Amino acid sequence: MIKESDIDIKIAKEKFINLGYRIQKKERYVYESENHFIKIWVTNWTQSKSSRAGFDLGFYDKNNCSAFECFITDYSGDRGYITKKGECLKAKNKKDWKSLRNVVSKDTCKNFIKSIIDNAINSKGIHCDMFPSNIIIYKGNISLIDLDGYRSLSFLFEKEKSYFEEFDIDAWWKPHESALRDVNESIKSFLKSIFDIEINFKIDSFENLKRVQKIIEEKC
Repeated sequence: MIKESDIDIKIAKEKFINLGYRIQKKERYVYESENHFIKIWVTNWTQSKSSRAGFDLGFYDKNNCSAFECFITDYSGDRGYITKKGECLKAKNKKDWKSLRNVVSKDTCKNFIKSIIDNAINSKGIHCDMFPSNIIIYKGNISLIDLDGYRSLSFLFEKEKSYFEEFDIDAWWKPHESALRDVNESIKSFLKSIFDIEINFKIDSFENLKRVQKIIEEKC
């Protein structure tokens, strides 16, 4: 069951440290407390439904999102979420997984990437921003923390949005092009860096995602 928080958003902004945001990301803010990170979206943000959909459909779970604590809601619906703090990865770039290899075992890495692919196939959606900057180590587990990046496979592979995808498909930030690119870069760089596995085809269909699943089962 997904917990809801009774935190008051105005109080959160007063009590916790605002970590800032890039000018392109005015629709969400990140705050920090001693033990938590708190992400708050503007009211009715077009991507605010994607995080909850990731839980409702079974993609996010204890194997890939153990740091999640609860959603923040108000009269308008979901306004963000709270995650517990953990150890951040010290990566040189978005494909640098070296620091992950230094802090967790290969078995832990296998369980994590297996949950990403298996849950993607079962939920018909996937997190499209699985890079070191969006991952922490929480109590020995690898946990995603930037949960807005859940996209349906129908959108990713066929450019057909699901019910939780309210953004403009032709938005300036190129939602389809960037999501497909990032899924390929993140999964391929993870498998190459951690397991020395080369994926020499584009992950651009459900069939090719199943091919990745088979490779993980046989080679990791």
